[in-house]
Amino acid sequence: NTDANKNEKTRGKRKSKDTPQEDQNDDKLKKATEKSEESKEVKKSAKKLVEPKLKKCATPQISRTLEFNMMGMSHKKQMKYLFVCGGTVSGLGKGVTVSSIGAILKQYGFSVTSIKIDPYLNVDAGTMSPFEHGEVYVLDDGTEADLDLGNYERYLNISLSSTHNLTTGKIYSKVIEAERRGDYLGKTVQVVPHITNAIMDWINLTAEICVEPGERGVLADI
Repeated sequence: NTDANKNEKTRGKRKSKDTPQEDQNDDKLKKATEKSEESKEVKKSAKKLVEPKLKKCATPQISRTLEFNMMGMSHKKQMKYLFVCGGTVSGLGKGVTVSSIGAILKQYGFSVTSIKIDPYLNVDAGTMSPFEHGEVYVLDDGTEADLDLGNYERYLNISLSSTHNLTTGKIYSKVIEAERRGDYLGKTVQVVPHITNAIMDWINLTAEICVEPGERGVLADI
């Protein structure tokens, strides 16, 4: 009888020890369920807000990306970057090469954007002599840009802006303006890291501009 009583007491103690843990597990499960339900409601309400804008996009793939972006979700596609370099030599066919690669990628279902990066200190090609630079291409926003941007627009059926023509002049102007505003908090402004960071920031931000007709957003795959 004594042994039986001990066993019953031991089992009672084990049950009393297990009960708080079980309660904690139940609480965690309940909270997780509530959080999941809240997340579903947020997604539903956000979808109602973005649906009218989704209809303006060119392809279902673009629509899905815009939906995720506007709803603040983590489904944003990771941008892939393809660089075509040709030094400072003009007329090698870099613009046509980039445009052709982009057209092939679009045929495979990818959405594509394009940026022209020029090393000169001019802000754009608008004030450059035609004997120095050749003719310019006028974008929808009135920017007089490099002729390659015309190739990009025609081959890829996209609409570009002045932001898509990056020059050293634009980068230095941006960094100097930031320094005058005090954005660098008194630090010594140098080519590395401030100019190089400004270049990377410009490319990343420009890549997130939707260039497909009719909508703006984070859309491109490449």
